[in-house]
Parts: sequence; C-alpha cells; structure tokens
Amino acid sequence: PEAERVCVDSTSLLNIGEGFLVGSTATGFCLIHSESFETQFVSSRPFRVNAGDVSSYILVPDDDPERIYRTKYLSELKGGDRVLAVTNNGEARIVSIGRVKIETRPMLRLELVVLKGAKKITMSCICQNAETIRLV
Repeated sequence: PEAERVCVDSTSLLNIGEGFLVGSTATGFCLIHSESFETQFVSSRPFRVNAGDVSSYILVPDDDPERIYRTKYLSELKGGDRVLAVTNNGEARIVSIGRVKIETRPMLRLELVVLKGAKKITMSCICQNAETIRLV
C-alpha cells in the first residue's frame, strides 16, 4: 500500500554504516542507512536518509541533561532540528536537518524479533519499497 514517507536531508555527510534510528514503537528501533550507495537508478546522496512513514519515531538529542535522547515523530521534523546519527558500531553524533521531504510512495512494514536474554522483543518499521532503503 501507499503512504506518506519522509526523507530527511541532513546538513552533514553521513558515512558508510551510518544512519538514523527509526521505529514504529518505542520498544526498539531499526538503523536505516543513509543513501550513501549509488544504485542503477539514483546517484549517491550521503546526506539523506529515507527514514520511513510519517507516524514513525526517530531518536533526537534531549535537552534534559538527565537523558541522552528522546523520540519525535518523523512528521514533526523540520529544517534546523537536530537528530542522532548512529553507526553500525553504536557510535552516535548529532547532526542538523537541512530539509524534510514528504511524498506518497509504496511502503513495506518490516517486523523484527530480537532476543534479549530469554525474552523476545518484537519491533517494526515502515519503509519505502525502494532500492535505496538499507537496514543495518
């Protein structure tokens, strides 16, 4: 089915292995990779993350010194906001948003199950059905 998807263009170049943590619930997040790879259809855009649907959460830095981050809906993001860019090794940095692009596109819902000890944790994310989407 089609839905509104959100592309987040940062004012920084994102490295290979780096992207944004996005998810449908606060239970867990998927690392959505930046568009730093070329495909046969589009050039590399290492500043962009095709993050997911408008109802998804993204991790952003928290102004409260007691907490490191908080969630925000992708639909709430705007130019000048800050988000956490995270690597596949768990390193994080803060980057600013240059612009946010929302367009209607075909989407997929991905459900992931992770084991934490003996407990199964189910999380999900809704992503555009496109060759530029990579989960890390």
